[in-house]
This record gives sequence, C-alpha cells and structure tokens, in this order.
Amino acid sequence: MSITISIVIPIFNAQLYLQDCLDSIVLGNLDNMEIMLIDDGSCDGSKNIAIEYANSYSYIRFFYQNNQGVFAARNNGLVHARGEYLIFLDADDYLVKGSIEYLISLLSKKSYDVIFFNIKLIGKKFLKTKPYLPKYSIGSNVSKVMFLDSKAIAGYMGGKLIKTSIARQALYTVEYKDSRMELYEDCLFLFCVSLYCRTALTIDKKMYVYRIHESSMTQRKIPPQQMIDKLKVSKSYFESLEELTVVKSDKNNSVALRRIQRVIDSSILIQTAKKNNYIRNIYKAWLLDTRVVNLARIIVYLLTFGIIKK
Repeated sequence: MSITISIVIPIFNAQLYLQDCLDSIVLGNLDNMEIMLIDDGSCDGSKNIAIEYANSYSYIRFFYQNNQGVFAARNNGLVHARGEYLIFLDADDYLVKGSIEYLISLLSKKSYDVIFFNIKLIGKKFLKTKPYLPKYSIGSNVSKVMFLDSKAIAGYMGGKLIKTSIARQALYTVEYKDSRMELYEDCLFLFCVSLYCRTALTIDKKMYVYRIHESSMTQRKIPPQQMIDKLKVSKSYFESLEELTVVKSDKNNSVALRRIQRVIDSSILIQTAKKNNYIRNIYKAWLLDTRVVNLARIIVYLLTFGIIKK
C-alpha cells in the first residue's frame, strides 16, 4: 500500500517528552503512514528510545546524524520521506489522538497542497499565547493568507500538512549556506512552501499540541548582540529570495516577503534598544511591525521609569 503521510520528527535531547510524542501517533491502526525519527546527535537517552520504537514498529524509520541543528534534521527527513504528504512534529510536542486518521480521511476525498490545522499551547505561563491559524478560502493567494492577512505571521512549522513534492521544491529554492540558521528558519521554509501552493484547506480544530517549557528553543535567553548577529543571518536568506521569478511575478508574494523582512528588521531594533536609545529604537520597531506587543514595550518602560526593558 502506498504511504499517504510521512511524519518527520527531529530529535535532540528530548528523552523527557519523546515517548509521549511517539505514543500519540503509533497507537493508531494505520498502514499508510510512516514515522521518521531523525536523531541530531542526542547525548541523553533519546537515541535509545527512538531505536526501541523503530525496532517495535515496522513503519518507523530511524536516522542518525551528527549534531547539525533542527533545521538540518528536518531537511534530512524531508529528503528521505516516502509519503505523498508530510507533517513536521517536534519531539517535545505531540498530536491529538486520531489526528492522522482524520487527515487521511480528508485526503481520500480531495487533494490539497497544504492543510492548516490549529495548535494548542500547553505550559502554564503561556496559555494566553494564541498561535496564528491561516484562514484560507477558495481562490486566495496562499502567501497572502499566511503572511499578510493578520498582524501575526505563519512562523510555526507545527499545525501544517504539506504535499511532499512542494516541500522539496521549497527546500531547493534556497541555497542553505548555514544549516544552523536558528531564527526564522520555519518562516523561511514556510514562505518558500507558500510560493508553490495553489490549493489549501483550513481546519479550525486543535490537533497539534505545542509544549512550551523552560528548555524550549523559544525560551532560550540569548545576549542582544548575539541575537542581532543571528537575525542578520536570517535576514540575508530572505534577501536572497527577492530576485526569484516566482516572487517578482506575483505582487502578493513580493509584498509578503517584504512584510517578513520588516518583522526581522523590527526584531533587530528591539535587540539594539536593549543596548541604547530604548524608546527611539522600540518606536522604530513598532513602525515596522505594528503589533500591540511592541507598543506595550514602550508603555511598560515608561510606567516603570526605565527599569523594565522587554
């Protein structure tokens, strides 16, 4: 039987959560999916857990690579995926039971280039955070839906089922000079995906559970100058897309690209503000990215007489 969905799981030191992640998908009775475990040089017990599951289930494939970062691990899985569609699932997250069966039932009726489904965040400190669910309607431009129709942008890799052929096309769109790109790498890949999508479906159903904890990538504390350097690396990748025909020939694609670049420039200004000229730089950041959070930074700074710099 042909494989419908490949689930790609990059793993690095995730032994506390990996079993929950895998149990959320292996306990179904499906023979038209595969699970790909890409261990990125873990030094805890993650590798042993992954190998144990691979030995127990015929549809689980295990790959090992020296530590290169989550971006490279995902790409490794993408290159070897055999499914017509794929889902990227982080090793500390999990899917709601029955999600894969539900998606396969949808695909049996109609084909889509990408399916967006909702995300549930868990972690007491972060329950008020609301991830952006792109609202696609027939005839819409996918890049516009993902990056222009909301003050938020589609920067999460989770909550998306992507046609594998399009994901590979997106991968080969950018020359990845640095596989350790750490900021906006999901956004870069998803923007490239959006360039080649013509059909989509939005499901307002929470099927991806995003676990936020102290060791999450999003919670790491990075010194301002180091953050600025990383942001500039990310910015250079988006700049490399400006001359692509598929970007220049479609106004929505070019405007979406500029929107993302403005968000990155805003992030650079926020980090710069932590070093000097706080209000001026935060205000300039807000002009580039008018989300309420940037305006709130100025208000908090003023109310605390300059003590708190978020």
